[in-house]
Amino acid sequence: MKPARSVDARLPDGSRVNIIIPPLAIDGASMSIRKFFQAPITLDIMAHQGNMSPAMATVLKMRRPLPAQHPDLGRATGSARPPCSTLSAS
Repeated sequence: MKPARSVDARLPDGSRVNIIIPPLAIDGASMSIRKFFQAPITLDIMAHQGNMSPAMATVLKMRRPLPAQHPDLGRATGSARPPCSTLSAS
């Protein structure tokens, strides 16, 4: 049996840890910790943090539900992990 070169774990507070070591990690060992907020992140918070422009936040707040008016827009894509979703035109 070969030793594992990566590990994924969940900490007691819900945070997730990922560690990889060579040869999977080409430039050296890597560790990441993803900590999740207890309160949801709103569009206003995202605009304030610079994740999107205030104009984009305003547009997204005005047009809910978007898919009903424009079926080709608003399809959520990305991985199954909640923080990794994006909007795309398909």
